Amino acid sequence: MSFRPHSARHGSVIWMPLALLLCVSCEQQGDPTPAPPRSDLPVTNPASFAPNALQLLVDGSGQLREGSLQLDDGGRIGLFYLAGLWAGCDRGDQPAANIAWAGSWPSTNFACDWPPDSSGVVTLLPGETDPQAWNWPFEQDFPRAGAGVPWLPGDALSWCAQTSDSITLPLLAAPCRELRFSQLLWGFRQPELASTLFLRYTIRNQSVHDEPSLLVGFYLDTDLVGPGNSTGYDATRGVSYTYNPSDTGETFVCGITFLEVNGVSDPGMLVSSHRIMRKNGQLDPDFGEIGFERPEQILLALRGLSNSGLPMINPVSGQPDLFAFSGDPVARTGWLDSQLDVRSLLNGPGLSLAAGESVTLTLAFSVVRAGSLAEALERLRARFDGIRTDPGLWR
Repeated sequence: MSFRPHSARHGSVIWMPLALLLCVSCEQQGDPTPAPPRSDLPVTNPASFAPNALQLLVDGSGQLREGSLQLDDGGRIGLFYLAGLWAGCDRGDQPAANIAWAGSWPSTNFACDWPPDSSGVVTLLPGETDPQAWNWPFEQDFPRAGAGVPWLPGDALSWCAQTSDSITLPLLAAPCRELRFSQLLWGFRQPELASTLFLRYTIRNQSVHDEPSLLVGFYLDTDLVGPGNSTGYDATRGVSYTYNPSDTGETFVCGITFLEVNGVSDPGMLVSSHRIMRKNGQLDPDFGEIGFERPEQILLALRGLSNSGLPMINPVSGQPDLFAFSGDPVARTGWLDSQLDVRSLLNGPGLSLAAGESVTLTLAFSVVRAGSLAEALERLRARFDGIRTDPGLWR
């Protein structure tokens, strides 16, 4: 607003007392209390993360290790030895891949690159997730609920960011350069979700070049309670699960599934293959650790093929099959797993990333307990069905 020159003198007689009153009012009310300075997020590596009854170690190099479940009676059972994201870039004669893997020893070519000292894993428990308290690393793809606002799901969360690293082990010597991986884990403490873990991965192409063929999967080496486990696949729901076929009484079953990939949440479109994974090679030697030693073989595995590029053969039909162990373990029909070398690779759909573009993958891992294998499998199905129909838990 502007004032005409001839009225300025008269206006000053009125304005000066008003200004004095305003100043007195300011002194009486006091200036607004300035917001406290934000702190850098606390980091450790590895981090022990127990969002609910589940507990695991989160490694800054992309490995989830030593998963276990706290029981109501105070006991604890083992769930998995190692789990993590697999990603492969099909670049013609220069294939590249990043994996978290339990071969002869845990191996990974993910490398934590946040913060600058690379110490890496953030863990925030209930009461520590105040959006105003922390400097949120949005530039490393910490999820946002809006402009400058962090997305903080669950009652507790863990987050870290990784890029690629070259490892002398030949299998890991050709990582996906110029991709950034952001990993967010969270859980809820309400009873019906107290044995469920949610996972979200953001993969960003930091290159000036497109990534036309990106393959993704989730690897899981389960150690459920004790020996004698088997792997199964629920084709209707896209769930890879672990069970003990010898348990006729009380039993545990755990499983992993994709909830959403790049905005797509239809279970029928989220899984491209469920691959046989072996360690020692007594069974299915072309799917074992021996001979699994080149980056291009990781891409074969992410396509559901053997180490030498051959399809899996369903022993019941005698035909090639992309989905191993899809039989019914209760009725003992269809393609069933042995009780040896229990691990799995659940592969997502093929993706492409333009320069600067990102893609998100959301998964859920859960474990149930029941009086029989049939009841446990039914509870696991119901658990995942309920989670899918409540996207407020994971989106």
